[in-house]
Amino acid sequence: MTQRADLLAQADGLLELGDGHYDAERWPEALRCFQVCSDIYAQIGERAKEAQSHSNLGFTHRSLQQPSLAAEAFRRAVDLFRKVGDHAEEGNAQGNLGLALSDQGLYELAIEHFEEAERIHRSLSDLGVVAYSLSNSALAHFNLRKVDDTKAAVAHLLMAHKLWGSALTMYGYLHDTKNECMVLEHDAAYFEEIREYSNAESELSQALEICKQTGDRVGEARILHRLGNVMSRWAVSSDFPGARIGVAVRYYLESLDIFEDCHDAEDTAAVAFDLARAYFQRREGKSASDLARALECCAKALHIYEASGNLQAAHDVRAFKAWLARLVDSP
Repeated sequence: MTQRADLLAQADGLLELGDGHYDAERWPEALRCFQVCSDIYAQIGERAKEAQSHSNLGFTHRSLQQPSLAAEAFRRAVDLFRKVGDHAEEGNAQGNLGLALSDQGLYELAIEHFEEAERIHRSLSDLGVVAYSLSNSALAHFNLRKVDDTKAAVAHLLMAHKLWGSALTMYGYLHDTKNECMVLEHDAAYFEEIREYSNAESELSQALEICKQTGDRVGEARILHRLGNVMSRWAVSSDFPGARIGVAVRYYLESLDIFEDCHDAEDTAAVAFDLARAYFQRREGKSASDLARALECCAKALHIYEASGNLQAAHDVRAFKAWLARLVDSP
């Protein structure tokens, strides 16, 4: 074998080894493999494989919560894929660069790359990735709603809703129920933001049906939790608060049962704490039964948070539990 062939074989082996480390979530080991093989590919002029190595470096840096390094790697991948004429991978790298920029809160820059990814994949008639790019752009616009300018914030919210609508249509056409569910959950947040709780409940209910049809029990529990939160917020501004909070309690209880069956401790604790607050919200006067239930839920959440070392969450639950106890003891 020639020296170049030896180096190529070495780099290919490192790339494969890095993929194995990545799949096993051994991020530092994966990073070392991808760094070395990318250098070798650059040395011998294997631009396509060098580009793939940089993409893999980007994924690994994101897994290590190093978004600026991830963005640098994805930016290099974009340049290399463009040079070798691999438009599909260039589009993927553009989208991944957008995600790395979003991780840093650089949403306006991220949108530019999501739009470029959409443009490339639309030219390739890859509707699945077009829909994914639209959804990512929508989420970036939604995150920009917190800007100081009220008009700009409203414009970003409306754009997010519009883009999620387009993505939802595409996913429906592709019969991609998993991503259809994801977009419904995102768009429900738009309706929550503008306090159109009926529409938020409708979209989450559609997502819930998809989870039930596909057997996604964790997704079902997550959405039931969201539905409980929506109904709790709706109760505050409703003419029929008792009815709304009663529905919220039902959603929380269903969510709690599933998370417990799935042995998902952290989510069980989160739902139990929200259920405690819902029981308190539902009480009529100083209903002893609802206050007692709220205390039981607090005890469940507190036990889980203390066992897992989630000190901030445990502190919040402990404070609310102590306040409830004072209400129970008061004349």
